[in-house]
Amino acid sequence: MKLGWLACCIALLPCTTNGQNWCKPLRISTTPDQTIETGNDVQLSVTSAVSGNALAFDGVDDCVEISTRAYGIPLRYLPTANDFTIQFWARPTAIHEIDVQSNTGGAGFSGQRYALAPLMGYLYWGNNDAGVGISVGTNGVTVYEAGGVTISPVLVWSGNITTWAHISVTYAGGKPRLYVNGALKATGNISTFQNVHPSLNLGGIAGNHYQGDLDEIRIWDRPLDTYELLYDHYNVLGAATASLVGYWRCDEVTGNQAFDLADAHNSGYLTTTTVGPAKGPQRVASTAPLLPPTAYRWSPATGLSSTSSSQVVAAPTATTTYTISPIYGGTCGVATASVTVTVVPANATPPNNAQQDVNRNWTQKSLYDVQGNVVGSQKQFYDALGRPTQSQVKSMSSGQVLATQTLYNRAGVGVLTTLPAPINNTGYKYHDHFITTAGIPYGPPHFDGLSQPLPPDQSVPGTVGWYYIRRTHVSLLRPLRVSRMC
Repeated sequence: MKLGWLACCIALLPCTTNGQNWCKPLRISTTPDQTIETGNDVQLSVTSAVSGNALAFDGVDDCVEISTRAYGIPLRYLPTANDFTIQFWARPTAIHEIDVQSNTGGAGFSGQRYALAPLMGYLYWGNNDAGVGISVGTNGVTVYEAGGVTISPVLVWSGNITTWAHISVTYAGGKPRLYVNGALKATGNISTFQNVHPSLNLGGIAGNHYQGDLDEIRIWDRPLDTYELLYDHYNVLGAATASLVGYWRCDEVTGNQAFDLADAHNSGYLTTTTVGPAKGPQRVASTAPLLPPTAYRWSPATGLSSTSSSQVVAAPTATTTYTISPIYGGTCGVATASVTVTVVPANATPPNNAQQDVNRNWTQKSLYDVQGNVVGSQKQFYDALGRPTQSQVKSMSSGQVLATQTLYNRAGVGVLTTLPAPINNTGYKYHDHFITTAGIPYGPPHFDGLSQPLPPDQSVPGTVGWYYIRRTHVSLLRPLRVSRMC
């Protein structure tokens, strides 16, 4: 028997964890700052995503050593046997050897990819005890029981795992069942040992190392029910979760420690089974599909339609900055975002910043009543080819100038005309940024040949996007109408 079957290395971390490790990293973002007129409202939204790290194992000698009793250092006891659940997210990148399901030993000594290395029961618990190991490859999952000097493949499942998959192995009365992404895939043989225990070392043992990524490793002191297995693995757990006796999030940023956040504090070292400088598994950005929060806390509540949803309607009477944080057990609420809604007086007369537009081609018309009073006027701008571009008219009641814009494709055909919108001015003046996307004047690259035109900007007053998004709460593209020109 090789020394590698005894343990991965000889270190055990102190029984301490940093309380902040319960705070799962989270990215949160919200709508850009908005401007509305008094009496109007605006829709605000927030989005978030769970971030954090995973551990990448090289399939050669990487491991996380937690249990070291074989070397005389006491194993921190997990008070669970025969009835428990082991869970983790896995993204394997290599196949493993598939053995025939059996309670007979002799298998499991070669060709395996142990995400959870089997501990020899007689070394850790007693002669009638076994430790559970789980081998995961791109071609399936096998559950092994290691008692004396033999290892038995008590559950074997062949299937494709080409991306992140959630692996759950439950034991009830000593009988294993395998669930992949919440679905039951295989039922194993009932154990011939008096007691079966969950092992703790991650990543493998000499010659049988897991290759790929692991994240969110959990051990429970009971078999989880069908609902928990189907849905809860997508969620991040919070502190003091009932029945949770082992929890390794793998979110540490530096150092060679993997903290166990459960009460047993079975934290371990990232190391290797080979002699020489120990590097161990690498920390990589996790892409495991954990669910982000679905509820948030908006503050203050002033003018909001809701203070807990991801989308709200804001109608403040004065300029207000809202702060948003997630309501999410495992993130500790440390991630926040903010958005400011600026309120301006309704129908305020904008400044008169008219200019002569001497560098542009334009014509201007005025309409008079019988008494000679101006009752309407229009200014039409043209490009260097004589094609009409921006047309402006003046509202005689409010004094504001409204504009429409005609856009041309690469062939020179006019294909887009906007609905009229105020340019925030009382005098005629060409508006270079009346319709933009990402701050750039809208043009052929933003719509010509695309299945969907790029959306216009909406955050700057005096633009068509800003005007219509506040009155319709619909897609910014709806104010645009396509018109063919000869």
